[in-house]
Amino acid sequence: MTTDAPQTNAVQHAVSLGTAFRYCWTRWTFAGRASRSEYWWFALATTLIGILLPSIEGALWGVPVLTFVYSLAAIFPYLALMVRRLHDIGRSGFWILVALVPIVGPFVLLVFELLPSEPSENRFGPVPNTTARQAGE
Repeated sequence: MTTDAPQTNAVQHAVSLGTAFRYCWTRWTFAGRASRSEYWWFALATTLIGILLPSIEGALWGVPVLTFVYSLAAIFPYLALMVRRLHDIGRSGFWILVALVPIVGPFVLLVFELLPSEPSENRFGPVPNTTARQAGE
């Protein structure tokens, strides 16, 4: 069986640190997919802020008020990103609850975070950060 329409494959591109950070703060949705690079850049940025902000506040004021405010503000975008990352590997967002299982749960989530994206569109949407290309290119 042949078709006249050319086949296309999705080519996934890594996003930059700034793009991932900006995207996560402006897209507070649990729908869709998030690539590994988007997830890990946001995790890196949030971790660095979580280390630097208390240090700066401790030296200036002694009370980590901004750290507390940032931590509260970052919870929702991080949870949304984690659910989208689970969608990217074909898992339901409810798998985030596996983190509540003592000892084993966080390691299961870590493995899920490290898995590559599904190479094609899944029930949660198209492959994130992609461009289409003709087959054979």
